Amino acid sequence: MSVSDYQIMQCVIKDLAYLTVMFLLVFSTGCSQDQLELGIEGTIIGENGQLIPSAIVSIDGSENQSIMSDEMGRFFIDGIASGTYQISVTKIGYNIYRTQVEIIDKILSNGVVLEKEGSQTISGKVMDINNSDPVPYAKLTIGQVNEVTRSDEQGIFRFTRKLTPGMYTITTEVEGYQTLNVQIKVGLGEPVSTDVQVIRLQPILNVIDNVVIFEENETQKIVNITNRGTGELVWSITDPKLDWLKISPIQGKITNCTAIVNIIIDQEILTSRQPSKTLHITSNGGSQKVEINVTTKTALLNISVKQISFGVDRESETLRIENIGGGILKWRVSVPQAWVSLRPFEGVTRQIPSVVNIHIDRSRLNAPGRYKQVIQVMSNGGIARVELILVVPIQPELQVSSENIDFGSELRVTDLIIKNSGTGELSWELKFPRTDWLEIDPQQGIIKDSQSAVITLRADRNLAEPGGYKIPVTVETNGGMEKVIVGMFVSKPSILTNPKRLDFSAYIDTQTIVLSRDGYGPIDWNLIPEAKWVFATPAEGTVSDDRIEVQITISRQEMLQGMNGTQLAIFAKKAKDSRIIIPVTVNVLPDIRVIVRDVRSRLPVRDAFTLDGVTDRNGLVELKNFKQLVVYDKVEVEGYIDQDYSLRVNITDSALVEKTVWLTPLPKLTRTIESVDFDLPAEIILSSDGMFAYVTNTQGNSVTKIRTDTDKVVMAFDLSSDGFEPIGLDLNPITGEIYVVNSIFEPEWIVRARADDMVPDTVSIIDPSFSRSKKIVVGKRPVDVAVDPIRNTLYVANSLSGTVSMIDLTNQKTITEIAVEGVPNRLALVRTYLYFTTDRGVAVIDTELGQVTSTIQNIGHQPVDLISDGEQYLYVINNSSNNISIIDTVTQTVIKTLSVGLRPVRATISKSGLLYVVNQGHRDISIISRTDQGWRVIEETIPINSNSHGVAVLPDDSKVYLVRSRNSVIDVLGFDNF
Repeated sequence: MSVSDYQIMQCVIKDLAYLTVMFLLVFSTGCSQDQLELGIEGTIIGENGQLIPSAIVSIDGSENQSIMSDEMGRFFIDGIASGTYQISVTKIGYNIYRTQVEIIDKILSNGVVLEKEGSQTISGKVMDINNSDPVPYAKLTIGQVNEVTRSDEQGIFRFTRKLTPGMYTITTEVEGYQTLNVQIKVGLGEPVSTDVQVIRLQPILNVIDNVVIFEENETQKIVNITNRGTGELVWSITDPKLDWLKISPIQGKITNCTAIVNIIIDQEILTSRQPSKTLHITSNGGSQKVEINVTTKTALLNISVKQISFGVDRESETLRIENIGGGILKWRVSVPQAWVSLRPFEGVTRQIPSVVNIHIDRSRLNAPGRYKQVIQVMSNGGIARVELILVVPIQPELQVSSENIDFGSELRVTDLIIKNSGTGELSWELKFPRTDWLEIDPQQGIIKDSQSAVITLRADRNLAEPGGYKIPVTVETNGGMEKVIVGMFVSKPSILTNPKRLDFSAYIDTQTIVLSRDGYGPIDWNLIPEAKWVFATPAEGTVSDDRIEVQITISRQEMLQGMNGTQLAIFAKKAKDSRIIIPVTVNVLPDIRVIVRDVRSRLPVRDAFTLDGVTDRNGLVELKNFKQLVVYDKVEVEGYIDQDYSLRVNITDSALVEKTVWLTPLPKLTRTIESVDFDLPAEIILSSDGMFAYVTNTQGNSVTKIRTDTDKVVMAFDLSSDGFEPIGLDLNPITGEIYVVNSIFEPEWIVRARADDMVPDTVSIIDPSFSRSKKIVVGKRPVDVAVDPIRNTLYVANSLSGTVSMIDLTNQKTITEIAVEGVPNRLALVRTYLYFTTDRGVAVIDTELGQVTSTIQNIGHQPVDLISDGEQYLYVINNSSNNISIIDTVTQTVIKTLSVGLRPVRATISKSGLLYVVNQGHRDISIISRTDQGWRVIEETIPINSNSHGVAVLPDDSKVYLVRSRNSVIDVLGFDNF
């Protein structure tokens, strides 16, 4: 039972005599309890209207309480006095909600709207679009509201202003990057996160006319430098340092304008020379070269011919380019068509003529005909044109896919492909000796240029005798002739069997043999079994193109236990193999007998269902001619836990395999322990040997000791001097000490009226003699305790402090207080890890580090208890979701979830591995057993009394103890005569 259960229970019991009670259905830990008239209820929603579960609602006033909203966002705080209260609502990811209300004479309804952290604000990261690096110190502006912010060193930005839902434009400005506008949609109640990717400014060097020619008497030229990219282009020219050449300027910066570079030469120095120079221009946007050529005389272009004819077959010609003037002739030939190629296509000519090779490619022309093309020679000495003329003739050409086609002994259909690899139309016809077995279609036709015809050849071996065949097929066309040799082989037919042997395992009585023909022509056959217990249907027939299925059936009645063998003989006179043998083996398994007995009384169990039958009065089920090598089944009968079992029938020479299955009976209510010592009992534990049970009495401020062999109360130990209202307890199996937490659940006005140091919350250490105790002060409202007997350390969950106390039992002093998130409740120690439930789930403390190291994911709703099997697995009882979560403590992950009854509250586990879960809602106990395949919930449950809470089971499963707090009694579940 959780902390909130005991608060409600205390208030109801103490104030029942004078309070008017209203009945409300409250889902807490499975108990339906009476509530006070005064209270606060409401529903928690988000700004967009969605319901918010698992929010913490706290009130602060004349009384302080906290509660968690349910799955529908609802909450209800009852049992409070009238007055003014401060309400606060918290949830991770949302802003804290606070308001003040006044409670006078009725239940107050109060709706809560939670606002998400950063609701309707925009944040994100500015990044370089090319390498995703963060861009710091970028200026971002929301134009619609004139909101401005800047990104930090990591490129992160955030607008703190809460915006009205709608579309907004964010303008991003940063030095070295292009300005970017981004459209962002802001939704109701939601924060917006977006990444802004900006483009870096990138200049590109461009030089206009990178060849500069100075003609006779020219002394000055200019070169234009432009920036074809973005951003600032920084350029420079390497100074050649020549007496006849001057460059100005030799460096500069441009963005969107043009830089003009002046090139000045001194012609007087060049009267007897024709120099040239290459200038190198470098920049942050690339590099280029500028060629400077100086001529003292004017060049003049002359070509050898103005028309070149390639006729119908020539592919190349030459063109001579001459400079009949002076100086340097710089020329370039333009080629507009892809079927014409030149080498070289540009150059410089002085006194020696230049030769240009012209090559044409007729394959690039679409159709036959006469073609003309004009190429243009451009130079500084004039322009000339040359006309190119050629003819593409019509010329079909035959091409066949293969010169030999072999059908072999199996192929029936194949193709021959005829292609016109030339131009025009290819007329073709096939000529070959006529024969019955070869069919060709089509045998003639016309193929246009670059197209193909597919000819199908079929061989019918049914029309030919066994042997080899070859036929020449001539392809005659107007584009050539080809000969194709077509061959075929006909072999003697054979009968094929599939499979080639039959193995009847223990569970098969019928198999099928498929007969087919390899080759051509019908084959008559008959099948003869060697043994009388083998039958064939049909036993004879004819096989041709279609397959025949023969069903082989066996009868085990005349066989011996073990492996039996025989063979089938198939006779076919016309086949290649006239006699075919098929081996047959049959496995016969022994009979099975299952005996079902009660594990406690050792007596047979009748009417138990297994192997599709029920046991007789001797607890027997027998099965003959069973057809499985391995049996996996279970035994089911009312009043017992279902039992899985398996057996193998192929590992014995015996004719009978016997298996005894022991059933565990379900315990039932056998007695109720009553005693004046019981005063609102809460939790129960057993001694390590199971001889004694210890029960905490929250009203009596004591612990009661019970003998489990007689179910009698031995004595009660008073803890009033240590503290009040003991709840959780644990026992040290090594020292025998008992540890009890004393948690005082008093009304808030009483707590304020007394000094905190007068009656502090404590944990009691009861001596093994059960005659004296010591106390240690711990945090506020401790609820559970767990002992580590190896390290002699005690752990206490303090619900109100939000801490776990770590106590050194050797010195009996608190080592540290470990702060946790939420309200800690139940504890379970597994090796060096302490697991504990909170109002938020299940968390883990590494006891060697002394801190919370992880939170278990995928736990059910409202975990109220957890228990370890002492080995690897931990079971968490989820009250609201009506299931248990199974945690693998090695990986600290949930590996399985099992549904149980309504509102489970506590669980206990026996040494045999049976898990007993107390379901308050259904008033029963669910039993979960672990098998080789995992875990399963036993279908049959154990009925119990209402309000059952604490539970413990003896190591041998002989008794289960249940605490009924309201009735102040202990119910005992057991077995008759035990």
